[in-house]
Amino acid sequence: MDFETFNRENRQAILNRVQHALGRTGSTPEPPIRPQRQVVLPKPEAEGDLTARFSKNLQKAGGSIVEIATPEEIPVRIAALLNEKGVPLQVAMGKDEALRGGDWQAVGLSVKNSAAGDLDSASVTRAFCGVAEVGSVVFCSGADNPTPNNFLAKYHFAVLSRKQLVPCLEDVWGLLRDRHRARGLPRAVNFITGPSATADVEATLQVGVHGPHHFEVLLTD
Repeated sequence: MDFETFNRENRQAILNRVQHALGRTGSTPEPPIRPQRQVVLPKPEAEGDLTARFSKNLQKAGGSIVEIATPEEIPVRIAALLNEKGVPLQVAMGKDEALRGGDWQAVGLSVKNSAAGDLDSASVTRAFCGVAEVGSVVFCSGADNPTPNNFLAKYHFAVLSRKQLVPCLEDVWGLLRDRHRARGLPRAVNFITGPSATADVEATLQVGVHGPHHFEVLLTD
């Protein structure tokens, strides 16, 4: 029995008890069910180049973006930034084979193929898509890209290709439906727009309070 049928039968039972208490006979007929209309709101028109819009909105939210030509450049870029910041050359990475194209050890990076922990300097995940309208990056949970890798390390790197960019937030749900038909839905879908930040304490902006204080998109072709 579905929820609608269950609800309708219970409502009818309540009405019958009221009729009986009032000394009336017969049951109150159920009002006809009107079909619900699906309202489709218009989406904003996509203006200009998707990459330019995404980059602009991402940086407006405090994120950064670096264009790379090949997957081999991923560990090179990560090692360069961690060296610049003077933090340990450690990176947490899931089991995504697409991220293992480069020589991580050659640039001195120690790789952990599991979920990130509180003490990990950096993490790298492969994004599901990017939304040009707001500069958000969307991630799907799973063994390939564990959700903790999006939030626990101080430096979070997201690998995203140009073909994964969509104009609006509404477009994400269509992609998720396609993924559901092919592989099933993930347990979690995270939208990340820039590094972790809050201004709750004395209206002073603090970056990295409850998540990464550096969020960088590695944009590939």
